Amino acid sequence: MKIFREKQARRQRAGSHKGLIQNKRSLSESDPFKNSVYCNGLDIEIDGLTDCLEVRSTGETVETEFGPIKMTSVLQRKLKRERWRFDWTKAEGENLFALHVKGEDIIQGLISFSHEQGFTRVFLVEPNPINVSHEGKYKGIGGHLFAIACYESKNHGNDGIVTMTAKTKLVDHYAKTLGAHSLGAKENMAIDELAAQKLIDKYIRKQYNIYR
Repeated sequence: MKIFREKQARRQRAGSHKGLIQNKRSLSESDPFKNSVYCNGLDIEIDGLTDCLEVRSTGETVETEFGPIKMTSVLQRKLKRERWRFDWTKAEGENLFALHVKGEDIIQGLISFSHEQGFTRVFLVEPNPINVSHEGKYKGIGGHLFAIACYESKNHGNDGIVTMTAKTKLVDHYAKTLGAHSLGAKENMAIDELAAQKLIDKYIRKQYNIYR
């Protein structure tokens, strides 16, 4: 299975990282819940954790590809015609990744994030409109996008730890589906090492034959 770019070498870090949940120092120093352009919180619904993506109408599993993408004004105009909700040219985060079905050019989902010291901060997540609701074409987009963030967090030396700000109504939903925990204000959530590894194993490790 192809990943669009070669895997990053994991950074050598001095000392042991105790994890986001146990060690709050990196949180307070880096402000992992700072406001973004879209500061009302993530509102993507996780419609189930699937083995890769699943065709909703048939239950067939399809393979995927993912990798970094550069958002241009031309691409944003295309997304707008396809009725994507957000202006991705304004999305914060140093990294913008796109999810595709293997061999297809159609973007099935987008996620933006930045790597901080000890964690990776997710700013914006959105599925292709064709995948929204329980009548969408593919099931599992949301879980796959978060798995990508966790995987890249682990590659970057952050142990898979991901932080995010959720809409209040989805706090319990993210806790149940992603294994996320609230930190301080309940909308401020984190996916810890164990929950991250479950997502990586579910969406990426099996499919991409990654054994580490």
